[in-house]
Amino acid sequence: MTYEAAKKPLFRKLDNYLLRVSDLEEAISFYPDRLGHALIWRDAEAAGFALPETDAELVVHLRIGPETDILVDDVDAAFRELLAAAEKAVEPPFDIAIGRCARVCDPFDNVLVILDQSKGTFTTDEEQNVIGVEPARYPTVDIHLSSAISRRNGLRWKRPSSAAKAGKGQNGAVANVLFKIPVHISKYGRFPR
Repeated sequence: MTYEAAKKPLFRKLDNYLLRVSDLEEAISFYPDRLGHALIWRDAEAAGFALPETDAELVVHLRIGPETDILVDDVDAAFRELLAAAEKAVEPPFDIAIGRCARVCDPFDNVLVILDQSKGTFTTDEEQNVIGVEPARYPTVDIHLSSAISRRNGLRWKRPSSAAKAGKGQNGAVANVLFKIPVHISKYGRFPR
């Protein structure tokens, strides 16, 4: 048995479902007052509302929609990968307030809207008005890997010996390696990014 890493999925999660509205103030009243969705941010053209069982948002916008935006790690890299997978460009990557965005068409004529949060997330005042963007800061987890050995039946990990814990392997060679791995923290726990 050999160790083979599974390909990481391109799409991380649904970021939002975006609807076009003709009157932003009316929408900002309608969704919380009539449907119970809390306003979490607003600016001159759009507003975001909480969906109770996910961190995805319901977004209303004066100029664009309807669309579902899909979060990816890196829009530029994802755009190249999607084009290589025989998808067609609708709109190449462009800057948005929180990162980058692009639109592609899949082989079934579905327009996929991808975005990243490479610039960060919105910050708001007491009335949920957007007042800026909090820079992207991904937390890290320290992982110490020691004495990884490859065998014919795959990759096996051994607990570090006392010499490895002291930073020395066989013949005094350094055996302990420290990796800082970014993680995504959701309401379900920590997941490596």
